[in-house]
Amino acid sequence: MKAFLNKLRNNKKFDRFMKISCEVLFVLMIVSICSFSEVYPFNYLVYPVILVASIFIVLYALLFKTFVFDVRLLFFFSFILFSIVSTIIGTRSFSKTATLFLLFALLVVSYIMFVIVNNKITILYCFIIAFSLFAIFFFVIYAKQIFHLNFSDRLGSYFGNVNTVSFYFFLAAFFSIVLIFFKKHFWLIPLSLTFVLFMLSTGTKKTLLSLFISILIIVFLFLKKHKFIYLIIVSCLVVLFIILINLPFMATMKERLLDMMKTIITGEEGASTWLRNIYMRSAFYLGFKNQLIGLGNEGFALSTSFNTYSHSNASEIFCNYGILGIITFYAPYVLILKNSIKADRINKSICIILVTIYSFLSFAEIYYYSKLYIIIFALLLYLSNEKAELIEFSYFDNPHFSIRTNRIRVTMAKVEI
Repeated sequence: MKAFLNKLRNNKKFDRFMKISCEVLFVLMIVSICSFSEVYPFNYLVYPVILVASIFIVLYALLFKTFVFDVRLLFFFSFILFSIVSTIIGTRSFSKTATLFLLFALLVVSYIMFVIVNNKITILYCFIIAFSLFAIFFFVIYAKQIFHLNFSDRLGSYFGNVNTVSFYFFLAAFFSIVLIFFKKHFWLIPLSLTFVLFMLSTGTKKTLLSLFISILIIVFLFLKKHKFIYLIIVSCLVVLFIILINLPFMATMKERLLDMMKTIITGEEGASTWLRNIYMRSAFYLGFKNQLIGLGNEGFALSTSFNTYSHSNASEIFCNYGILGIITFYAPYVLILKNSIKADRINKSICIILVTIYSFLSFAEIYYYSKLYIIIFALLLYLSNEKAELIEFSYFDNPHFSIRTNRIRVTMAKVEI
């Protein structure tokens, strides 16, 4: 058996085949998550794809690479443990516990995937290709409305929540823009514009604002030594935004943005906004009554007459899992920002922007059990792991088990073969 495995390891063609297979399966995994996660009964198709991709990724890591485990991954595992304690004491509804453990496995596998590829440009292109394939599927479903720029009815409901679909296209456009600015991959411009158009077709205002903020930060990082040019570009972007929002096909988006501005300025809330605020405030109120460990899984839904979630990631976690849940879920954000400050411009821009966007979305939607969020979270950990504490394990190549801290690497044991 050992001789057979060593023969496989020394076969360069098999090495290349396994690596390409991992990348292809990773792309298909993202496509399946975007396309079918919220489409019953096709949502069950996602799990076999994730399983096959995970098997290939773990096997490749064990055969050809050093298995790397980022200590910061344990924050999410701690979050799961605290959720179990909260649920045992509180609701005793364990329907989400298995999901959270599966998400942790997906988090570890995704992180391993990024480590074995070990090329951020290749990783970003994997995301862009995956989102492009999803965009083709989206176009097939909504070709008539897209051709006629008829966005009066928000597109994307075929795939579930239109806000979630909009965020897929935001990520696609964002990754493309990063490569356009920092790597001069100008051939991505038409593709990024397509992603933006599809994002606008969903009528989701928070993703439009997220993209606008992202571009401002990217331009600042790109031109931070040329503040006058930066101000000119920002002014041009504002003018472009005003022109865009007044185009006929943007009528729905414009109306939603004006309603949002009216709420901010006058305090007058529409029915939907008012109800969401009631949900969020109620969840925070219940959280403050059970501060340490919360109510447990589905605590908000089971403890109120609303019979739904609170529509806010921060309030849902605080209500269900208390302060311990908030700390273990959001602490990695601080570590990601801290570790990415001195990183290169691509790593820094992606980490700062996505942590900012997800922090903003914490008060607008629930994402802690989203599969795509877990993959993006793994990406942020990978891009900010230069100074992170890592546990490394290799069975075949230079067999060892070691811990790398910020300053030193200590080999803890040798692995005998």
